[in-house]
Amino acid sequence: MREEIYIDAGNRYIKAASRSEDGVWRELIRSRTDDNKQFWAWLSEQEAADIYLCSVVSEITERFRDQPLLKKDREVQVVTPPSDRLDYETPETLGSDRFFVCHGAHSLSNGRVVVIDAGSACTVDFMSADGCFQGGVILPGLQRIMKAMPDGLRAFTGGQAVVPNRWPGKSSDEAIQWGTAGLFQDGLAASLTRYRDAYGTFELYLTGGDFKAVSTLLPVGIQYRAVPDLLLEGIWHYFRSQRG
Repeated sequence: MREEIYIDAGNRYIKAASRSEDGVWRELIRSRTDDNKQFWAWLSEQEAADIYLCSVVSEITERFRDQPLLKKDREVQVVTPPSDRLDYETPETLGSDRFFVCHGAHSLSNGRVVVIDAGSACTVDFMSADGCFQGGVILPGLQRIMKAMPDGLRAFTGGQAVVPNRWPGKSSDEAIQWGTAGLFQDGLAASLTRYRDAYGTFELYLTGGDFKAVSTLLPVGIQYRAVPDLLLEGIWHYFRSQRG
């Protein structure tokens, strides 16, 4: 069986990984998206493989499409959401990662899912029990919100995403924490409540580079499953289903 390499090109990082027969993902390389010479050098040295790319960075996507990559017997597939699995009015602007993290969660649960993908932006998306992507919410990422305050105010919190245990904030530290981490927390809670009101129960999944920090801001007692490689899992399951 030919080796398969799965590539996730996000706004902050581009990484490649492979999946073992028992379902464990192994990261092969990770580079910053804006400084990726090491990644391309590594890729050019790889032996024959099937490559699956999910990219939200147009420059990365075009480089894969336009340049003869690697060895001559390589096959590169740029993954895109299938139109018959979308209930979304602007599919041309939908980031492929939003669909495939939901597909990964749905493949693991086979029911209604909400996925919080906590990266440079934080998406809170819903997929129905029949595997149709229904849309969602795009929030500024937690780190972006924490850095939104002017430098003089940001120094009060030390950059920590902490929500005070009392309301309103009784110090400048607490007031800023409510306006950053508290604002982010309220946005998550409101989104989850609206999904529950509209669709009933669902399974909640967390993924993305900031999922650990975001997990501390979820409503008390809510159950969730953290899957760091959920995007890659979604791509893997999708292509396996296409092969029948």
